[in-house]
Amino acid sequence: MLLSEHLRALCDKNRSLQAIHNNSSPYEEAEPLLKKMLQQSVSQSKKKSNGYRYMDQALNNFCPNTYILGGRWLYKIVHGNFKGVFPSPRKMGKRLAKHQTFIPEGVVNVEGLKEYLTLHNLPMMVSLSEDATAAVGKDSTTPNGLPNWKDSVINSALDAVRMFSTYKRATVLIVVMAQPMGDGIPPIRICSFGSDNTFKTTDELKAMREMLQLGVVQRTNSEKVFPGNSCPWFVSKIDKDAPIPVQDTIHEGAKMRTRLLKDQKPMPFGNKIACRENLVALAGLVTKDQHLLQERDLLPEDKMNYDAVGRLTRPELRDLLKKYVPGSEGTIFYLKLMEYSTTSYLDKQMSPVYRIYSLWFAVFAVRYWRYCMLCDETYPLAKHFFTSNAYQCLEGNAPSLVLIELRLQELELADLFLPFNFGSQQCET
Repeated sequence: MLLSEHLRALCDKNRSLQAIHNNSSPYEEAEPLLKKMLQQSVSQSKKKSNGYRYMDQALNNFCPNTYILGGRWLYKIVHGNFKGVFPSPRKMGKRLAKHQTFIPEGVVNVEGLKEYLTLHNLPMMVSLSEDATAAVGKDSTTPNGLPNWKDSVINSALDAVRMFSTYKRATVLIVVMAQPMGDGIPPIRICSFGSDNTFKTTDELKAMREMLQLGVVQRTNSEKVFPGNSCPWFVSKIDKDAPIPVQDTIHEGAKMRTRLLKDQKPMPFGNKIACRENLVALAGLVTKDQHLLQERDLLPEDKMNYDAVGRLTRPELRDLLKKYVPGSEGTIFYLKLMEYSTTSYLDKQMSPVYRIYSLWFAVFAVRYWRYCMLCDETYPLAKHFFTSNAYQCLEGNAPSLVLIELRLQELELADLFLPFNFGSQQCET
């Protein structure tokens, strides 16, 4: 670029900055937030860093939101690239700390939850979710089965020695979140504690579930559809007033996708099979703007690719398979089962009746598929069916969906039937 062009660009930039400073017309149509950032940058440009003042209320509200949603490292990058616009990460951390309430490990913050619901005028009904993440911590319990946070207080080296000699070292952090019944309302953490991730009948996770009265789905052999012990019903035994359990639907979809992508274990549906090759063939026959699949969507190693489930379960993808890939009926049907198993909970526009229809369509189809495989030793169930964990999650979620709808109708709260709020994704935040 010529020197004259450099100078012209600098002159244009100077005029733009002067226009903002004088509230002139060139930036009148700029977005309010961007405009405030530019104005703040100009006003602070001649000051030293210790003389920066942050008086714009809109930016002061934007800063903590960025810190909370993106984390400290993202905020640090933003702060470093917008000198004088955002307070330092240290100042922002101190500001947020003033609004945080300390919750000791293993304590259920019921009062905080009640205050949160009351403050935002929300119904006194929540969805509880629980998940674990790798962590370094401690593990000691109280009589109610939850960790005793007082044992983690270290006042001397002897306390540290006592801790590590008495208790097992925690390898995961268990987090319990409460999701209010509303679309777009953030969840609130009500409990967290460390664990060594080995749970027995006396361990804290079971005790916590009993204390919070989380229901369980049990398998029973008392009623059978088929003779012998080959295919018993799954029955949901939940007391009338007990909370209703739901397995995370996003993880269910990911498990079903991972099973489809295992080349060495095709899944038979009668004289057809569901397999990854059909999808690979389709990707080579039609353009990407039609199938919308990404290369990593068909990689079995990428087990955490949740977005791929939405692309694989599109009805349009099944139409393309039917049109361009002969013999893909098994894959088409399996993708339909994936769609019905996930959208019944996750689709925000679906009616309650169609949610129940879709999920139970998948359950009855999988039950019949499983029974057919049990009747034919050609394809062993352990190798050619999907995992027992995914199957039991599907069987458990189906009756739970019905029970939730019936209970809300009894309470005359049918408008709170929002299944997309049920799951453990709230713990990912």
